[in-house]
Amino acid sequence: MQQNNPSGRRSAIDVVVRVRPLVKEELEAKDGALSLTFPDSASSWPTPFSISATTTTVRGAEKEKTWQFANFGAVLPPEANNRATYENVMVRTKAVENVARGNFSSCFCYGYTGAGKTHTILGYREELGLFHHAATELCCSLAGKTSSSGQPLSLQIRFAELYNNRVFDLLAPDRPECSVRENEDGGVHIRAATQMDEKGRVSVRPLTPMYARTEQEVHNIMAAGTKQRSAGKSTVHDQSSRSHAILEMEIVSQELIDARNQLIEREADAVPPGKARDGYLLMGAGVCYGRENGQFIFVPGVSEEAKEKYIREFTALDDPAEAAMQLVYAAQRHEKAILQESRDNNSVVGGTLVLVDLAGADVDDATVKQTPQQRKEATEINKSLLALKECIRALDKNKDTTHVPFRNSKLTHLLKRFLVPSSSISVMVANMSPSERLLKKNNQYYPVR
Repeated sequence: MQQNNPSGRRSAIDVVVRVRPLVKEELEAKDGALSLTFPDSASSWPTPFSISATTTTVRGAEKEKTWQFANFGAVLPPEANNRATYENVMVRTKAVENVARGNFSSCFCYGYTGAGKTHTILGYREELGLFHHAATELCCSLAGKTSSSGQPLSLQIRFAELYNNRVFDLLAPDRPECSVRENEDGGVHIRAATQMDEKGRVSVRPLTPMYARTEQEVHNIMAAGTKQRSAGKSTVHDQSSRSHAILEMEIVSQELIDARNQLIEREADAVPPGKARDGYLLMGAGVCYGRENGQFIFVPGVSEEAKEKYIREFTALDDPAEAAMQLVYAAQRHEKAILQESRDNNSVVGGTLVLVDLAGADVDDATVKQTPQQRKEATEINKSLLALKECIRALDKNKDTTHVPFRNSKLTHLLKRFLVPSSSISVMVANMSPSERLLKKNNQYYPVR
């Protein structure tokens, strides 16, 4: 959902700046703190913000410099905890409330490595993260609500990570690699690796879904997935998340779960006859080139008898393959009908909250020794974050003719379905450290630019 503001300009994404306090290592190193000017709590949109620090020029001279920013939804000082952050990020924008109306909402945490992104999303020890507060609110909103058939609703949770431009399922055993696919209507989905089911059919499944009805169940699922997430060293942090983590919490009914399982079954049933038909096409290359507009294109010189035989044998294989695909299409329509009925009846089914813990942006620091693997990680992370910036910039232009380059990275391709719908709410938390040393190290402050 695009946000209106007093200036009349519409913004695609609401941005909140969160400044963390200096951590123990920074205090021990006697890092200087930036001079930050925060707005008072009564400030209305747009929220101003400024940073002042002593910087070093190209010639080595030091001078005082001030950066002025505006147009933020909120600016949170170091003393703001995760609960206060949740109030300013999710409650103020009505992101979770929007999900409870059956729509999409998303929240991204962006910033340099060590800026506090994972702490904001997941929390640490007794301080709960945004996901836990959101899960609590969602579970409370579901209490007592049922589907059209009278069955209780639940949260379907999917958890994936994007590491070195490869997608992995964090809720499946052994963290299998997945693929990104786009269907005929432009929908983007994550597909798990193909597998042989108990009936001997080739089955292609989506991300592993897990179900919860209480916030504790959500917490347990998240804890299991987080253990499989990639972490490593960066130029400024010993335990940095080196992957983008994407958590989806969707409100589902048993009817929707059954419809999706039926679609998986129908797709598996369609593989054998389709494979047999396609194999016959390849084997018959010496007789027939293929079909165009329903007509067979035969190789010159083929006898009429051979043509008739080919058509007869191909039809015997094509009919069951086509019948199987019709069942797939029917299952797809059934799933869409359930979601459409939910929207028509103002139901909560299909509402989805997406929380994204983006990997820490990194700098090419010649003074820090990096392994080839670490350099590759940093390169992939920065490329995907640059692609996300370009997509946000294009969306913010608010013009139907503006091209949004979602295909420039796998990250933006995945997030397309949550950023495009007009009924979606998107919030970005720009996490930053107040360390003056990091400002000098990075030379510029990307999170608030």
